[in-house]
Amino acid sequence: MTILAFTFVIEPTEVSESVAEHMVALVRSDGWDLPLRYFSSIARPGEKLVRRPGMLRPKVLASELAAALLAAQTSVAIMSTSARNDSTYADCWFETDAEHWSSSRVHQLQAYGQRPLGAEPTWNRWLEAVLAFADGARASMGIVCVMDESSTRELSVLMGTSPGDDPHPLYGQWSRLSRNRREVGERYVRFPRWGTLYSHRHVAAIGGVAKIREVVEPAVVRELSAGVYFQVTESIASARLPESVEKQRAFEALVEPWLPPPREEERYA
Repeated sequence: MTILAFTFVIEPTEVSESVAEHMVALVRSDGWDLPLRYFSSIARPGEKLVRRPGMLRPKVLASELAAALLAAQTSVAIMSTSARNDSTYADCWFETDAEHWSSSRVHQLQAYGQRPLGAEPTWNRWLEAVLAFADGARASMGIVCVMDESSTRELSVLMGTSPGDDPHPLYGQWSRLSRNRREVGERYVRFPRWGTLYSHRHVAAIGGVAKIREVVEPAVVRELSAGVYFQVTESIASARLPESVEKQRAFEALVEPWLPPPREEERYA
């Protein structure tokens, strides 16, 4: 199954009312084929859940989700189409205390989302909602992907979590991101994808927008509040064509000095 997905690191390190408002707007966007109404969450260690999992009525969704995001005990808030992960499943994760289960204690605001490719009329609405969220919430690093769920293990790629017993098709990238996650967004950048957001500081270090235009030839360059968004082809329909793949490779080669480094033994493999 083909999916649309995104992940962003948010520049503020605490959830403000403004950031919560933009998160709620993304969840309520009409770019999702089915509405995201099922709420679940993860509490910080030693704390109780802010509310029990379940469907939120449309009239209270905005206020209930905002309250959960702003609650001190919330570590992760999740809105999905249902509790059942099937072919129509879509979700948004908002991590307000990233890596709460990890000794690395990475403290970042992060957002992830995925949906089935679904109906073409909703593609652009979904993308616009995602980029409006990135702009309003001051996302400074992130990617937008169009990919095959079964072959890329999208949650592992997006969230940096272990792929378990299955071999990761992009294991080298996953390994480099996972080991250096504390510094991704600061010292290092993410591996570029069909849509890539880099902070203004990283864009300048890479050589500026002009250099990226020259080497990658992106179809879309869009200034956002905390960074610049580059899209290698014009539309989601062309995101998996050979042209897109080649431009992503050129982008990766350009930003290699700013990517998380491989292990010493991987350098010569």
